[in-house]
Amino acid sequence: MQGADLAAHILAIHKAVGPDASAGIRLGERLEMGSFGDYQDDEQRFQEDVEWAQQLREAETLVNVADGPGWIALDVALEYNCALFISQDIIAQKAYHEPGGSITWANCSLRTWLNGSFLSSLPAQIRSRVMEGTSDQVFLLTFDEVRKYFKSDSDRVAKFNGSTGWWWLRSPGYYPSDAAFVSTDGYVNDHGLLVYHADGGVRPALWLNLEV
Repeated sequence: MQGADLAAHILAIHKAVGPDASAGIRLGERLEMGSFGDYQDDEQRFQEDVEWAQQLREAETLVNVADGPGWIALDVALEYNCALFISQDIIAQKAYHEPGGSITWANCSLRTWLNGSFLSSLPAQIRSRVMEGTSDQVFLLTFDEVRKYFKSDSDRVAKFNGSTGWWWLRSPGYYPSDAAFVSTDGYVNDHGLLVYHADGGVRPALWLNLEV
């Protein structure tokens, strides 16, 4: 589906779901990526789109509580009734691995902090719904995931205390002592930076159970 057909379809979804900007944006990306294949005038597919967008909107409402960081819904897995979120901006600056040296995500200090102190600090109504993703409850996006869910460099730009900052990814860099990151202008750098850099931004990601 392309052009006017796609535009008309998205407009119909907006009317069915409501004026939620994020849900509409993610829905547009979902259709553009061909998640449902090429189709026209397919009522079943239309209802699947509506359900997906409704779940996305409801998930964002659920997780964005007053006493926690802002979150962006990236995807909904209807078959598992859960949604993928990432923090709206950088929530802290930390080294990927404080001692430095050759390291992987499995053993880095940042993973320990995210699944320990940070997870414990989340509001109870969120913490109780967090599901395991990459054998973790809280994690970072990979190089491939950040390119999948954010379609342009400008979409990846994030701030920390009001200023733009770069942020870590879960993927390794070119050398064993490096980790991939997103630069201040949103460029995804797979060459990486040395893991001991303490000014690396952290944007946690998590899967949230949508069941009541």
